[in-house]
Amino acid sequence: MIKLALRYGGFAILVLIISFVSLYYLGQKPFLNFNTIFIDGLSLLALIGVAVYEFKRYKQNGELRFWQGMSMGMIIYIMAALGFALFLFIFMSYIEPESLAIYKSDSIEFYKRTIEMYPDKHPKEQQEAYFKSIQEVTISGIVIKESFKKLLLGLLVTPVIAIFMRK
Repeated sequence: MIKLALRYGGFAILVLIISFVSLYYLGQKPFLNFNTIFIDGLSLLALIGVAVYEFKRYKQNGELRFWQGMSMGMIIYIMAALGFALFLFIFMSYIEPESLAIYKSDSIEFYKRTIEMYPDKHPKEQQEAYFKSIQEVTISGIVIKESFKKLLLGLLVTPVIAIFMRK
């Protein structure tokens, strides 16, 4: 079970990296684009689902306990989140060091558009606090935030798969 989960965890890391790099170089702002959550969620759903199905069919003779599905899913999504975190740190620190500045400017631009749409919901002191907090963002903060998103996605899809695939 662990060997299979590690193999699919490696696939998950690869898929998350490919989707991030593709969106980044296509100018789609993967840090602020909500489609990344959808893409990552579907990727994790598919990979965890296929891994659990393969385990159930070929290793368990068609039987699967809930805990087995959950264990496999957890190994896969934790491995994917940690692998992606390592990649993202290397990417932002060494491959594209200007990505932090791009993230900050994109975040400020996004917030300014939000203020224009809803001016009464964003008092001046809140705006100043937000702009200050954006300037304090670090690479490690972004890495932690993005990894946490991956963990939450895995935590959401794994029980669904484990329930659906059991016995």
